[in-house]
Amino acid sequence: VDNYIEKLDEGITPWTAAWQAARQLSLPIFTATLSIVFAFAPLAFFMTGTAKDFMASLPITVGIALIASMLVALLLTPYMCFVFIKKGLKHKISERPPRMSLLDRLQNAFNKGVEFCSRWPKSTMAAALGAILLAFFVAGHVEQEFFPTSERNQFNIEVWLPNGTALEQTEKTVHGIEDILKKDKRVVSIASFVGTSSPRFQTAYAPEIPRRNFAQLFITTAGNKATDEIVHEYRPKFEGFVKDGYIRFRQLSFQEGSPVAVRVIGSDMNDQKRVAAQITTILQKAKGTNWVHTDYEDDYLGASLNIREDVAARLGVPNQAITQTLGAGLKGFAVSQIWEGDKPVDIFLRLNADSRKDFNDLSNLHINSMYGTQVALKEVASLEPSWHTGVIAHRNGLRTLTVLSEAQLGIRPSKILQEIQPQIEKLTLPEGIHIEYGGDAESSAENLPAMMTALGVSLVLIFITLLVQFKNFGKTLIILATFPLSLLGAFLGLYVTGNPMGMTGFMGIISLIGIVVRNGIILVDYADELVNDHGYTVKAAALAAAKRRMRPIFLTSAAAAVGVVPMIISKSPLWAPLGSVLSFGLIVSMILTLFVVPILYYKFVKPAPVEVDVPDADVEIQYKPEHHQ
Repeated sequence: VDNYIEKLDEGITPWTAAWQAARQLSLPIFTATLSIVFAFAPLAFFMTGTAKDFMASLPITVGIALIASMLVALLLTPYMCFVFIKKGLKHKISERPPRMSLLDRLQNAFNKGVEFCSRWPKSTMAAALGAILLAFFVAGHVEQEFFPTSERNQFNIEVWLPNGTALEQTEKTVHGIEDILKKDKRVVSIASFVGTSSPRFQTAYAPEIPRRNFAQLFITTAGNKATDEIVHEYRPKFEGFVKDGYIRFRQLSFQEGSPVAVRVIGSDMNDQKRVAAQITTILQKAKGTNWVHTDYEDDYLGASLNIREDVAARLGVPNQAITQTLGAGLKGFAVSQIWEGDKPVDIFLRLNADSRKDFNDLSNLHINSMYGTQVALKEVASLEPSWHTGVIAHRNGLRTLTVLSEAQLGIRPSKILQEIQPQIEKLTLPEGIHIEYGGDAESSAENLPAMMTALGVSLVLIFITLLVQFKNFGKTLIILATFPLSLLGAFLGLYVTGNPMGMTGFMGIISLIGIVVRNGIILVDYADELVNDHGYTVKAAALAAAKRRMRPIFLTSAAAAVGVVPMIISKSPLWAPLGSVLSFGLIVSMILTLFVVPILYYKFVKPAPVEVDVPDADVEIQYKPEHHQ
């Protein structure tokens, strides 16, 4: 539209102006569109895991939308210009000076500013370099959170009771929680799973193994806002609701497991537990932690079986017979099946309750020997009470005790880890014990290489695209320089709004690449036109291009920046970071691009050599051997 109006002002007829405006800008528009598509495309190939599941459809969606919008811009928009716009901006002749609009005043101020920068090119480039360095400084003060909380009208409550709790007691606790929540009008429905967890209904939500002391409540609310309100309101109310147990409110996210996880890896379980106890104390004192526990869970009181090897061998009772008899008598073994609809249910045979209620009864249990006789258990083994570890967890084949914690009170996992890590590193670790960090920190570390690879491939693809259009290495680098100029705005937006850098923030930076490169293409392409078609000097073309293209660049960038403001205002944990990156990044990069790119253009783009045609008849060629060098 801007190009069409410019041609009307030059005296070209509307129909000719319409098709010439579209044809003239078809290549830069195509290149800009391709650049944005290439900015997103690598995400589908290089991201892995949950992040790839989340981002996989994005490049396809962006590609289709941009190609469609390009066709509209090149085919439909010129015709609409011809139909609805018949006069340019300079057609009015009046004795009174025209009333200046806000945009006119902004244009005049920019003209003076860019001329000032042209008089001080080195200072301008030094300021641009300073903006890039400042961007990295601000980035160091931006909090990290790779997987934020999802916005859903659902959340979970996990009920953890002490080890050894009967299933009936777990069910009773669940009914008590249900009775409280059902009185709240914001709660639409509750689905409870006692002794087990719900089936996997979300990519990152791993079901728990069945256990008698565990239950899960799946709660549907009236909306996303209601979910946040209920979780924040009821979490403190349910503290201490269960003696020696815990009620965990868990909002859905793409983070697997707890956001804060410290792994103690080694072969000696006692050393692991001692180190884990120290880490637990550090986490409990840290601000923002919630439900600090270990995946080894609480120790429980059980029985140890001590077999008298010599007596058992003399009586012909193998160890396997002892353990199998005890296992079958206590836990039972399947003897048949019955069907409930299409589900098989095992029938277990085991000792009745009176025969397994205490150690004396179990000690009188008879075991078949190899000689066809029966021997009482107490003759070949003894049962003694002892403490046992709740769960012995392994990771990648190594015994790993993990200290876990939730993050609350608006304090992010990265902030908690930043506080506790120096204290943990000061601990004196026993030989054979080492520490690793999981949770949100691990998610960020695992996805960072893939993100950097995708970013690098995007820049290479954009570089090749620009090189094909401009056929000039210097111009291509000048346009790509707009990307680092956008980083200050991106990180400043996250810092000012208090949003973390994570998955959607990275998507915002990817979006910025294509948009700011488009601004550079618009400037450089128009400067080339002025030099090649209108005989401008390189410096004059750079300044004229900046002045003439300020309005379309400002309007498109400002429109996009304002368009994402609702995302920031909503304070959505998922989308507010993306909105912050785009809004601030577009404004800052627009300002820096308009002032810096013209300076780079006239300082580093050399004018094409002028070719002069001389008639052959006027040329006399003489060859002198003595002057051949």
